[in-house]
Amino acid sequence: MDDLVRCRQVCGNWKSETRGVLQKLKKIKFKSIEQLKSYIENLKDIPAEDFIHAMYHFGPLTTMRCDTETHPTTGEFRRIRMGEMMDSTSRYYAPGYKELSLETLRTFFSTFGNRIKILELDSDFEIPLSDLRLFLSRELDNLESLSMTLRYTRSNGFFAAGVQFYKPKLTTLSLRSDVEMLPISLLRDFFIMAPNLKKITCLPLFTSKKYSTKLATNRGRVDFLRVLFHTIVMASNPPPLPNLCNLDINLQLTDSELQGLTQKSFPLKSITLGICSDVNGATLAALLNAGMNLLVRVALNFHPRSQAASYNRYNIHLLRLSYLSLCNFKGSVTFVKNCPGEQKL
Repeated sequence: MDDLVRCRQVCGNWKSETRGVLQKLKKIKFKSIEQLKSYIENLKDIPAEDFIHAMYHFGPLTTMRCDTETHPTTGEFRRIRMGEMMDSTSRYYAPGYKELSLETLRTFFSTFGNRIKILELDSDFEIPLSDLRLFLSRELDNLESLSMTLRYTRSNGFFAAGVQFYKPKLTTLSLRSDVEMLPISLLRDFFIMAPNLKKITCLPLFTSKKYSTKLATNRGRVDFLRVLFHTIVMASNPPPLPNLCNLDINLQLTDSELQGLTQKSFPLKSITLGICSDVNGATLAALLNAGMNLLVRVALNFHPRSQAASYNRYNIHLLRLSYLSLCNFKGSVTFVKNCPGEQKL
């Protein structure tokens, strides 16, 4: 980075040479606060046309500076994550560390925010919901894809004081969560923020415990995936998503939920879904035939005891289908003759 900056200061020809180097960097990945600060310091004055960094990935921002990662009493050396909270047993950070990290982030987004098209926030990257709201409302006007983790929050919504804002260019939203209960109103605000959303994906959550998508019944709580689905489809006042064409959430859906999805009439081109034991073959066929002229990719994971898994009367016509994946399916696949574009089964 320092070499590139020095080269640009020599003369016009050298500056022109560095432009090619900068333009080859399509994705910028930050792993430490020092890297983030260096990027801001060295590139803040470079015109947007000289480089086309549009994809940024934030890992768990740590610092390698000893003065901020030494325990105040034991002197133990360790890495500290941005946003890590004080704990009486093992977690600690130097006074002002968290504020310093957030201030660096604010500087980054205010400087480069409107150049960003793809933003990936690692599962270990923690940021207060209020700061994320601030960055999205004031910056990131050209954001097209957002990948992030939703964590526990006491907030029932995402918009501050009910003041809505919109990201019309945001078409892809990839979410993960380790929280079984998230307010439907919070998720609904995310979808309202992106009225032109085309793709919703649920990312795997990498933790020490195996992540389960099973329905949680303890005290009536439901898991994140089901809350997300009900926010989009089954809620009494679901967000309008007229352009949603890709739904990859890998959730076991019941017969009534499949019927609800069919009635929404989304222009679906790709679906990844699980099929519960109570699903009727006719219900599944209705959903698929609703996408006769649109569906290109279908991936279905059947419950072993699902009636739909052994249904032999699928009269399905998918004219544009090119990829079909069936897991635990025991019925006849003669219906594929009605899928003239199919390339992979």
